[in-house]
Amino acid sequence: MSIANTIRRARERQDAHNPWGVEHLPGPEEYLTQATQGIDMTAKVQTRMHKPFDPSNMEITDDPIPEGRQLPPNKYVPIFEKMKMGQALKVPGRSVGSVCTAMRKWIEEKKLDAHIKATERYKDCPDGLGRVWLQAGPQPMKPANAKKGKA
Repeated sequence: MSIANTIRRARERQDAHNPWGVEHLPGPEEYLTQATQGIDMTAKVQTRMHKPFDPSNMEITDDPIPEGRQLPPNKYVPIFEKMKMGQALKVPGRSVGSVCTAMRKWIEEKKLDAHIKATERYKDCPDGLGRVWLQAGPQPMKPANAKKGKA
């Protein structure tokens, strides 16, 4: 179906439902000239095809299979190493989650007997920043019947 036919059908439908008609609308030829203005319609469209691969460029190796996905180094480790138990980091509220995740992974890697407490908005301080605390001991267990948000 061509653009001209699509426009013609739309005009016919509008004309059937529009008591004023569609004389004010441009015709399909005018739409086409406006849409294609400045575009070379005779140019060949290039397709996104991969270049053919030459198998003679392949090479056989004895590389081992990787154990897992290689993760980038934890950028927070230097500051985590300086922290003592019970201390907190000042963190912008939107970054509290990512810092908590990084600290949790760091605790697991170091096999520390510690857990994390965090808040996005620290009410006792007007700076508007969140806090992430490094606490000694295992994560306290919540009662099984406790509702979410209540301890």
